[in-house]
Amino acid sequence: MISKLDGAVTLLCKTESAYLEAKEFIKMLPDVCEILSNSGENGAVMKFCGTPKKPAAEVTFASAQETAKLILRAQNLPSEEFDRIYVDISHRIRHNFLYTAVFRKDGIPVSCACAHISGGDALISTVYTLWQHRKNGFAAEVLNFLCEKFADKNIFLMCERTLTEYYKKSGFSVTGGYNLESTLL
Repeated sequence: MISKLDGAVTLLCKTESAYLEAKEFIKMLPDVCEILSNSGENGAVMKFCGTPKKPAAEVTFASAQETAKLILRAQNLPSEEFDRIYVDISHRIRHNFLYTAVFRKDGIPVSCACAHISGGDALISTVYTLWQHRKNGFAAEVLNFLCEKFADKNIFLMCERTLTEYYKKSGFSVTGGYNLESTLL
């Protein structure tokens, strides 16, 4: 599975040999600056192993526009970034590579996550909750919604090591790691 967001490409390799082959191939490409390894020092790769619950009514699939606006607010980005984010999300939604979900509090989106779909796999990313709405379980509800909708797929996410305990509460377990190598290719 391969995914690209904000210029960063994520490639899911199911075996060590596939990872090593992909790494060598990527080294041959021009303009590649950094590559992730699987040494597990900086971040964790997690897989959903739980059983999704019935999703909360406040969680639904979302439009590209709605998701882009929430990402902008959650990351405190300038409004000039909207078009770049919207175009990327919209393109992937139209081609059925991406599904976005939001949790609405009083009808207003306050938390979101994206699921990148490729064959039998789903990679969850872009998990955001507005600061003033954190610690209410909204992100967990959005994760549960996506896990329930894509229960027929292998569901993965990548996160900072400091967040693994949080994601374990939502049914994920650590299956590997990644480390941003310090050497430029």
